[in-house]
Amino acid sequence: MNDKLKSIVEDVHDVALVGILGNMEQALGVIGKAGTALEEVGINVLGAQSGVYTPSIIFYVSPKDYSMAIKVLHEKFIASKK
Repeated sequence: MNDKLKSIVEDVHDVALVGILGNMEQALGVIGKAGTALEEVGINVLGAQSGVYTPSIIFYVSPKDYSMAIKVLHEKFIASKK
């Protein structure tokens, strides 16, 4: 592994995963809406992954932002729909 890549891998080793599960076919733009919602409260998304065969989106965030990320995504996609 080259030194630059090794440095990046070593720097991003402590992350928390926060996911959204559901019918993504009816939720056009979910990843953008979720990323924007997290950004608006100051949460830096370190990475994101979308499931090919499962309807899910996983966001990688700092462990210190984990609880807030869950709250923000819940408010954006669950609480606001009631």
